[in-house]
Amino acid sequence: MLFGYDTGIILAVLAITSLCSAGPFLGAIIADLTADKYGRKGPMYVGFALFTVEAILQAPGYSVPQMAVGRLTVGLGVGSAAMIVPAYIAEIAPMKYRGHMVGLNNVSITGGQVISYAIGAAFASVPHGWRYMVGLGGVPSIFLAILPPLCPESPCQLISYGKVEEAVNLSTQGRSRWDIVKELNRNPAHFRALVCACRLIGFSNPVAVNLVVSGTNMVSACINMPPVDPVGRRCLLVSTACGMAAGLLAVAISFVYIPMSLDTLEVQDNTITPTAIVVLVFIIWFVAFYGVSSGNTAWMSADFFSTEVRAIGTMFMTCCCWGSDFFASSAFLSMMKGITPSGAFGFYACLCFIGWILIIFFYPEMSGLTLEESQEVFQHGFGVRYARQLRKERRRGGE
Repeated sequence: MLFGYDTGIILAVLAITSLCSAGPFLGAIIADLTADKYGRKGPMYVGFALFTVEAILQAPGYSVPQMAVGRLTVGLGVGSAAMIVPAYIAEIAPMKYRGHMVGLNNVSITGGQVISYAIGAAFASVPHGWRYMVGLGGVPSIFLAILPPLCPESPCQLISYGKVEEAVNLSTQGRSRWDIVKELNRNPAHFRALVCACRLIGFSNPVAVNLVVSGTNMVSACINMPPVDPVGRRCLLVSTACGMAAGLLAVAISFVYIPMSLDTLEVQDNTITPTAIVVLVFIIWFVAFYGVSSGNTAWMSADFFSTEVRAIGTMFMTCCCWGSDFFASSAFLSMMKGITPSGAFGFYACLCFIGWILIIFFYPEMSGLTLEESQEVFQHGFGVRYARQLRKERRRGGE
């Protein structure tokens, strides 16, 4: 939830948002470098510290450089949390509830964003209210720091302490980071898992969702949780990704009929027209479909990776997420001016459609499979048919 609060609260303050998208790229890499050596909880403590430091930097800030450093710091914290939490959940969650637990993490993120919007509205008319907004973000991180000792250890941390089978312990010790990167790329199963996870999160994140996030995303994330395991991730993705593309296409078509200055991106007619209502409705439509599918399901891909490469695989996945987010937040206004709003939304609609096609042919269904079975799937190409057959066998066996 603190992740969501800190990414959302700046929208009510300033437009120095790109640094908060670039910072997570570096934060994910730093978290990966410490995750295997110090366990999954180490990067969590780093994230808590960064969230506290950013509040201290920003709340009393009187200069743009100081605010920029604060935004970069919170970005590092967000990247650390975004990388390590899905990997930690994938390792400790029972197979039956893994999807629900990752979904709950995403509900907490969107819930934090909703809370940040509410606090932003409350302080909007208060003198220097923005200082209270960003300063409050440092309070929860202090209290959160006492919770990790109450959580169970992850298997990787137990491995580093020599408390699991010797064979698994040997597979992760005495290897350099570069050796693990090479294995991730040379082992066909690991590489296919990486491509599958990064492709989904890379296509789902830059489709302008961060520009229209609202309470709709939180509600949709809640809707995603109950069916994600019994219905399946693939089924949800296939049935909703096309709806995302349709929503953006409708927005693109609607913008054709809205007079707008491309120099300032200001609407020339300030009255509320039926076309403007259509744009709002289909933006909410898009966010709803995004929240039900890609917004949550993409982070569940952390269980694609085997234990020895899960930390670095999740790091690459997180970098793809925030790299594409940085591209979207940096380029969207320029695209609006360069190819018109209709062209910009049409471009993202095409990305959604391409992502939908790739999901159909290359995204296997992992719900109901153990971590070991999930990794076995990628031994058979991208494993769409193999995963389907494996799930049928499990159902026939009554498991």
